[in-house]
Amino acid sequence: MPLAMHSGFVQGLVLVSVRIVVFMVIDCQGNFGLIFIDGVKVGNNQYLYELIHGKPIPRFGTLLRQVCESVGIKQPLLEKYGQAEYSQMEQEGRLITEDDSPSSMLQQVISRVVTGQQRPSYIQTLIWITVVKNHYNNERVKKYFKNKGLEMPVFTPELEAALWTLSGYQSPDAVNKTINDFAAFDHVPRRLPRGIDITPRTDADLQIIPPRQELHTDALDARAIREI
Repeated sequence: MPLAMHSGFVQGLVLVSVRIVVFMVIDCQGNFGLIFIDGVKVGNNQYLYELIHGKPIPRFGTLLRQVCESVGIKQPLLEKYGQAEYSQMEQEGRLITEDDSPSSMLQQVISRVVTGQQRPSYIQTLIWITVVKNHYNNERVKKYFKNKGLEMPVFTPELEAALWTLSGYQSPDAVNKTINDFAAFDHVPRRLPRGIDITPRTDADLQIIPPRQELHTDALDARAIREI
């Protein structure tokens, strides 16, 4: 039962349930301020608590359901396609049953994820997005929409990225891209050309960099930087 506490122009609202306690500070204009969930300060970011504690983000289930319904994928069909994709990945050696059992593809599990009661695992997210993407790109599905005089929806990269973001995970492509982008990342500081000083005057003595000893390289020896 909600309990309200007033203090001047600020109202504190406490929501108590069987599992969690939420305290929200609301100003006189009805704007949300600080939010505490189970004593954890999460500011006004309502999904920070879910991300920190591995809770499901309901918007993922909602978007997944909407994306599926757009092309006629009901939960029984998603279960069927998901199990087929799971078996295919297992045969190819890309996953083992200990990672996530085949029962994770069952309709009752899909229902809990779609309704925001359960957070999807990485394998579930990967398989469901793969299944949906393949269905959108299936020529038979496209022909069906055309014959019915309907515009075929497009499974855009932005839509795929949105599903991954709301699931709380990163796609394999995003991870591989980041690895490649930073494969040659150079963490060693470089010596500035002579006559250039970017250090603020008030902090001029914060770091003392000794003269370069090696003439064959412009890289600084980070261990030789003495901090005062």
